[in-house]
This record gives sequence, structure tokens and C-alpha cells, in this order.
Amino acid sequence: MAKKKAQRKAAAKRTAAKKGASKKASKKTATGKAAAKKPAPKKAASTGASAKRAPTRKSASTKARPKKAAAARKAPARGTKRAKGWVNPKADMIAFALSLPDAWEDHPWGETVTKVRKKVFAFFGVEGGLGAFGLCVKLPESADDVLELENAEPAGYGLGKSGWVVVRFQEGDDVPLEDVRGWIVESYRAVAPKLTDTERKKKEADEAAKKAKEEAQKKADEK
Repeated sequence: MAKKKAQRKAAAKRTAAKKGASKKASKKTATGKAAAKKPAPKKAASTGASAKRAPTRKSASTKARPKKAAAARKAPARGTKRAKGWVNPKADMIAFALSLPDAWEDHPWGETVTKVRKKVFAFFGVEGGLGAFGLCVKLPESADDVLELENAEPAGYGLGKSGWVVVRFQEGDDVPLEDVRGWIVESYRAVAPKLTDTERKKKEADEAAKKAKEEAQKKADEK
């Protein structure tokens, strides 16, 4: 009986030892699995690295944008001309129109016009209304030729049917000043009212008196 008890105790010890060994093995296995799962933080680290690189790419693109914007500002718009040293002839053309007999300047509807007596013979438009420089004149003789220009068109409000033509010039365009003067004179002659005999005689007398006065002053200066 004592021998059997001793055998049972020994068997119980072996069983307990086996259970302890199996528990240790299971702990090691769990530890190994946990260790195997540790690469996950590496992914997090790589994600963090990419997150750090992302701002670098954004900052690079942000720096590139102002350069493109600056290039766009420097580049001239398509179809435009460089206006280096260009002088707007509007003031000179208005002065020429006012040098014609009985011509005067008026500003109806906010635009600049030149009149002879009470009739307009040249419209110079509002500021920028006819391009950098433009005019509207009555051309009973040369309207067809002028309308062949790319920058010319019949005047609106039905005036085109009566020979009124609008010509526009942009900044930098080559303005044919002699032609413009000729258009102004033609329009003046077409619009200027005919003088009555009394008005004509008075005008001739005034011109003769003016001429005589100038000659007398010239002789006085020579002495």
C-alpha cells in the first residue's frame, strides 16, 4: 500500500510538472506572437515619416506658385501691342478741329465734341469710350474707303446711313494723323452751315480788318 501511494505521488508530481511546462510554453508562444506583432509601430513610424514629407511637398508647390504668377504678370496679353513711347494724339486732334473757322468745344452727354455754330462735326467720345483714341465723323466722300479699315465701322443710332463713321485706335497703334486731319476737315465741310450773304460780307470785312491791322503792326515793328 505504501508503495502504491508513493507511485501516485510521483505520478501527480510529473503531471503537475507537465502542466507547468505547458503553461510556460503557452506564455512563450504568446510572447512570441506579441513580438511578431511589433512591426505595426514601424508602419506607424513610416506613416509619420510620410506625414512629415507631405508638408515638404506642399511647401515646395506653394513656393512654385508665386513664380508662375510673376511670370503671368510679366507676359503681355495675346493680341496686344507694346506701347513704348506712344503718345495719345487726342488732344492735338481736338486742337486741330478747334482751329477751323467758328469751331468750338462742347461736352454733351459727358463726351467731348467739336461744333461749328450749333452742329457737331466731330465726336471724340467719353474717356476710353472709343478705345485709347477714336472719333466719329461725317464722311460723305470717303466713307466707303475708310470703312475698309479693320478698326472702322458705321456709326450707330442710324447715323451710319448718313455717312457717319467711327474709327477706333488702341494704345500703341500707328495713327495716320494726316488722314485723321483730312477726315475732320471733310466732316466740318459737310456739317458747317452755309453763310448768308450778310454773314459772308461781315466775315470778309472782319478778315480784311484783321489783315490790315497785322500789316500795320509789322510796318511799325520794322521802323
